[in-house]
Order: sequence, then C-alpha cells, then structure tokens
Amino acid sequence: MEPRLRIRDRLRKLLASLTARRLALAFGLVLAVGLVLAVGLSGCAVKAKDPVVRSSKDGRFVVVLHGEAEKRLAKPVLALLEANADRVKADLGVQDSSTYTVHVRSDTREFLSIMQKLTGSSFPDCTGYISGRHRAELMVNPELAQDAFHEYVHSMSLFLQRNWYNKPRWLWESLAIYESGEFYDPKDISYMAARDFPSLDELDKEFGDSKLIYTTGFLLLEFMKETWGMPAVLDLVRQSGNIPAVFGISRGEFEKKWAEYVTEKYL
Repeated sequence: MEPRLRIRDRLRKLLASLTARRLALAFGLVLAVGLVLAVGLSGCAVKAKDPVVRSSKDGRFVVVLHGEAEKRLAKPVLALLEANADRVKADLGVQDSSTYTVHVRSDTREFLSIMQKLTGSSFPDCTGYISGRHRAELMVNPELAQDAFHEYVHSMSLFLQRNWYNKPRWLWESLAIYESGEFYDPKDISYMAARDFPSLDELDKEFGDSKLIYTTGFLLLEFMKETWGMPAVLDLVRQSGNIPAVFGISRGEFEKKWAEYVTEKYL
C-alpha cells in the first residue's frame, strides 16, 4: 500500500504544480493584455485633435480651428477680414501683404494658458488678443468674426508704433473700436445719457478693472478724427497719446471738448 500512496501523493503534487503554473501563466497573460489596453486607451485620451485650417481665396487670411471649434466658424471670419482689410490699411497708412492668421480655440484652459505664454498675463473674461502684427488668438464666442476684425485692427496699428500695446489703453482700444465699426449710441449708455462722461484716466484702466472704453471708444476716435483729422490721430498713436504735443490742448480741455461734441451730436 505504501508504494501506491507515494505514487498518488506524487501525482497530486504534480497536478497541483501544473495547475499553479497554468494559473500563473493565465494571470500574467491577463496583466499583459490589460497593460496593452491601458496604454492604448491612454494614448487615445491624450492625443490632441488635429487643427482644421481654412484660408481665404487670395491666401491673405488663414483661420486655424483648434479642438472642438466647428469648421463653419471660419467662413464669416474670413469674409469680414477680406471685406475690410484694404480699407483699414488705407485708413492707417499701412502697406502689408503678409498672411494674417487667426487661431480659434474652444478650450478655455488652453486659451488662457497660451495667452499667458504669449503675453505674460491672462484674463478669464477676454475673448481675443493679438500676438504681433500677423497673429490673433480668439476664444469661440457669438461675436467671433467681429472679434477677429477688432484684433486685426490692433495688429495693423502696430505698424504705426511697434510696441504701443495699451500705451495708452484708451487710444489703443478707441482706434480698433472705431475702425471695426463698434458703435454704441450714447443715448443708450446710462452714464453718458446723464452727461456723466468718464475721464481719460478712467478709460485707461486695465481690462480687469474697467471695460468702459468698449462703449465709448468709437465716440472718442470719431471726435478726434472730425476735430483734428485722421493724420493727427495717427500722429497721436506714434506719440503714445501725448495730447498736448499733438493737439495743443491739455487733457482736461480735451475731455471737455469731447463731452461737448457728444452732447451736441448725439444727445
């Protein structure tokens, strides 16, 4: 009986050993497959969607649509820029034939991150800004085409003075607002309808502190153009908004004349 018992014990041990090996192999295979799937899925998750590029017929303008920005957004942007570019450059006395690129982004974090890298700051309420003379960065929004037009004027104004970004802000924005046709009737602006006109210092505050310039900028530029002429306005840009040097009056006198102009023409 003992030999038979020994044989049985050996067979049991052998079967147990084989079963353990099979289980180990099977477990290892499952782990390997799981790892492959995990790597593959993670690769799919982080892979960025290729941007879609659309160009104007003459190649002067390019719209790059990032992320989930829809293709249909490019057409009105290109159309508005094509229709107004020559007039804007003529008004500003600019000659430039380089391609202008508009980047449109759908992800707010990406938009703000790139803004920080390109400009050194970021503003959550901002929907557009420029990076030099030939590039605009925009966030998808209902006024996308108009924003592109506004930023294009900013870029072209850099040909008048390369580093005059927001120096001063009231003039920087007024020029872009006027040239892109962003008019607000002062009768519909409560403080102006009440003859409570903001000072240049108030209009010169940073984007995060005040947005008054966006409703008054057209009126400011129109006043300067009709009073002193566009060449003088462009000279004011070149001299960073030095009103006494260009117009021969103080800032206080300028503010008074502007209020009188708006009141007489619109109120």
